[in-house]
Amino acid sequence: DFGFMGAYRFHEDTWSLGADVIYLGLGVTNERPGTVTTKLDIDQWMVELSGGFPVRPFLTLLAAGRYNSLSNRLSSITGREVREVHVTEDWVDPFLGGRLTLTPAPKWALHLRADIGGFGVGSDVAWQVMPAVEWIASEHLSALLAYRVIGMDYENEDNGFKYDVTISGPALGLTGRF
Repeated sequence: DFGFMGAYRFHEDTWSLGADVIYLGLGVTNERPGTVTTKLDIDQWMVELSGGFPVRPFLTLLAAGRYNSLSNRLSSITGREVREVHVTEDWVDPFLGGRLTLTPAPKWALHLRADIGGFGVGSDVAWQVMPAVEWIASEHLSALLAYRVIGMDYENEDNGFKYDVTISGPALGLTGRF
């Protein structure tokens, strides 16, 4: 139904700090007139804090953590009777990754961000890949076209919760430099 991504990165010559926030609000309704209406609403937050260390002018290594919060609400409506189940699950995935940046022309940059983590701390495995093309309009402003893929295989054996999902889609953004 709705999604939002925002990122901020502060960098010096020898290190960087970053924050990345993703919100996904998904829902579906199955209506059968005169019988049962079923609604599923899913809200997911992913909040990442990262530290980076440039090993080459074009390559930065990352170490970070990603907090995941998933809220599922399933409603069944029969006449005037409403039954509802609400499940919330939160976990943190540590990860390692890198950011590659190439500048094939003065106004253009190609980026590749990739990471892998989880390591059984949160998810068994969590990963992300995001290639992007950036058009640099000025010293302070650029436009970015990316495709992001995030995969997570998380399981909480205590309550039987399992989340083995790959999320993907295009992203269009503006970059401001201060």
